[in-house]
Amino acid sequence: MNVSLSFKNLFVPGAEARLPLSALDLDENSHIHGELQFVVGGRVVPYMGYFGPDDVCFNTWFGEFEQLIAHLDALSSGAYIFDEGEQGQPAYQFDRRGEHLYLSITASALSTGGEADDDWQQVPFIYAVFKHQYLQCKTTFRATLANEAADVYEQWMHDLFARSG
Repeated sequence: MNVSLSFKNLFVPGAEARLPLSALDLDENSHIHGELQFVVGGRVVPYMGYFGPDDVCFNTWFGEFEQLIAHLDALSSGAYIFDEGEQGQPAYQFDRRGEHLYLSITASALSTGGEADDDWQQVPFIYAVFKHQYLQCKTTFRATLANEAADVYEQWMHDLFARSG
């Protein structure tokens, strides 16, 4: 199965509104949200955004993808579970077996209401393709930030990836 990662409609969450990326600052709580389209076999991976598919936290997901890749690059087989335990979100389990990666959306051990999804159990794709897609998405994300939040871009990106491992 094929896999792709892309994004659109990035914003900085404000107290009462969605702010443009130019509002990004170096406060440790400054986040970028938007729509992260993680597509496996033609289907968009669900439940990634807190208040819908256009409210995915890029700080969280890019950090997890960084840790996932670091963990699985060292293994020919193994598992990685992302269970944020927040706001009724389910857990995401990635199982690597050789060149294949299998995604399952499982019940959260930390969050009430974070249920498994029977339609998303052991959905296969190629690990190398996923990694390539993530790295391309990250490059495009960096270019977007460099263009729209130039004053804080370098330090913000450094801080983001320093926090993720």
